[in-house]
Amino acid sequence: MSEKLTYEELEEALQKSKQQQSLIFDSVGDILYDIVVDSDDCFRFRSVNNAFLNATGLIKEQIIGKRIEQVIPESSISMITANYKKAIKENRIVRWTETSLYPAGEKFGEVTIVPVLNKNGICTHLVGSVHDLTKWKQAENALKDNKLQLESILNNLDSSIYIADMKSYEILFMNDHMKNLFGEDLTGGLCWKTIHGNQDGPCNFCTNDKLIAADGNAAEPYIWEFYNQKLKKWYSLHDMAIKWLDSDFSRMEIAIDISDTKHCQLEQKKKNETLKNNVKDRTADLEAMNTALKVLLNKRDDDKKEMEEKIFANHRQLISPLINNLKNSLTQKAQKDMIDILESELKNIISPFSRKLSDPMVNLTPTEIKVAGLIKFGKSNKEIAEAQNSAIRTITYHRENIRKKLGLKNKKINLRSYLLTLK
Repeated sequence: MSEKLTYEELEEALQKSKQQQSLIFDSVGDILYDIVVDSDDCFRFRSVNNAFLNATGLIKEQIIGKRIEQVIPESSISMITANYKKAIKENRIVRWTETSLYPAGEKFGEVTIVPVLNKNGICTHLVGSVHDLTKWKQAENALKDNKLQLESILNNLDSSIYIADMKSYEILFMNDHMKNLFGEDLTGGLCWKTIHGNQDGPCNFCTNDKLIAADGNAAEPYIWEFYNQKLKKWYSLHDMAIKWLDSDFSRMEIAIDISDTKHCQLEQKKKNETLKNNVKDRTADLEAMNTALKVLLNKRDDDKKEMEEKIFANHRQLISPLINNLKNSLTQKAQKDMIDILESELKNIISPFSRKLSDPMVNLTPTEIKVAGLIKFGKSNKEIAEAQNSAIRTITYHRENIRKKLGLKNKKINLRSYLLTLK
């Protein structure tokens, strides 16, 4: 059996309980307050916590015992009064959100009102709490402002831009340029169905898997070219993963029309192919002409060589022997000088059309030239004698004269090998 507490002890325990309740009341982060219900139209503040004072910028003396319209901003009174009456009438908890302008600044929060009944079931008090959502509201407003600014920027770009959910493929945004291009706003539709058409499901060329890196963050923008069958246009596509408002990653695609450039490239490619073929044909013609020219030049060289040989042969076999005989038959010095001049001028005349007269073979007689030619072909003295209808000793004599005139006398140099080196 526990010992009964005295009145003083009960009073002390009650005071301690009140102090603890007050401490808890003031330490709560949310706004808390207690309102006395005097009548249907009269609500007075009985207590408020420190969060209420901080939010409003008021002190307790300006609040406790005051009617709500003396504390709460006039713009909020109508809504608050209606919800207080609703909580009393329906005897239930009522919640709503509101924005109030206090001296300490504008506040936005979720308000909760709980009716407190006496033993007779009559509501005598309302306990209210306000969960401060001001920062959340400010962030939401900033996000909306940013969205409007971003949409304004995207709508003023001269390119087609749309944003689609990467999981559902729903189009979340489409700029004005793209709306005008398609003649309608496709927002809310599926990108693979509305933009590309004739699709039974997501496009097999969809770039979603290229836009998220292995670490789960957005990858570098993916740039590629695509021909839209529905619009019959070429586009340079810039795809990237972005956070659109509070959603997960979405795909933003910027489509730049490059149809004119692409057509120019194709035309230039055709022209290059045509030019390449023309050059190829022209080259073949030039090669054929070059071959023909080479044949003609070779024929000209052969003709020139043949002419030179005839000139040499005529000079050595006919003209030179006649001049030598004439020089031997002349007795007067003046006549011999004239013959020397004539011989010199003849050599000068034939020199442009023949080999140089300093050629080692130029001093050989016609017979010696014939013998040298046969030696060059590898014929023996006996074979040469038979060919010239001469004695072998005669051919041996000619061979010695040839070596002497070519500067090979008393030198260990093979005559045939030397002759082969002469052109």
